[in-house]
Amino acid sequence: MKKLTYGLCASILFSLIGNAQAKAKSENKGISNSAYLAITAENETTKYKFSSIEDLEENGTKILDDITLNSSKIKDENCKAAVEISLTVSNENLSTTVTAAVTANYTEIIEEAKKLQNRLILVVKQ
Repeated sequence: MKKLTYGLCASILFSLIGNAQAKAKSENKGISNSAYLAITAENETTKYKFSSIEDLEENGTKILDDITLNSSKIKDENCKAAVEISLTVSNENLSTTVTAAVTANYTEIIEEAKKLQNRLILVVKQ
């Protein structure tokens, strides 16, 4: 009788766990995120692709911090750099892409790009 009771409890427990996992998978089914960050300076473009928005959030700031621009041109007001950020959220029926770019002189581009990244992430997460 004990074996029957334990067997019944184990069967119920495993079925509940399996059902919870199946429900969690079905809620996330079909939703995909992607993003890219493109940096253009001195007629050269570098594009970074990210597999998720969270990946951009974690690594985008690090990439922007590591940018080294031509130090001789930093003080030249005519030298501009551009940063373009694109975020895409897709599911089975709908795909939404938000893209924005900022162009500024070398002294301001990093901070402006970080602000733009944060704004776009907030928009997509809402």
